[in-house]
Amino acid sequence: MRYKPFIPEAGETYDTRSASYQCIRVTDDGAVLRNIRSGWQFHAHGIFLDEEGYILWRCSTSGHFAT
Repeated sequence: MRYKPFIPEAGETYDTRSASYQCIRVTDDGAVLRNIRSGWQFHAHGIFLDEEGYILWRCSTSGHFAT
């Protein structure tokens, strides 16, 4: 499978193979994403888009439940 670097847009929603995430804000090295269903928010680093249009990331930091 091929992957290409991807910069999401704040306010938009993106899907992985298992969940949907809203982009809260874009950063220099990724984006802050929030899981639509659970509210788990984190900083995703190294975001990519796969051939089928799903997003994925290399790693995440600063995870917490959004209030």
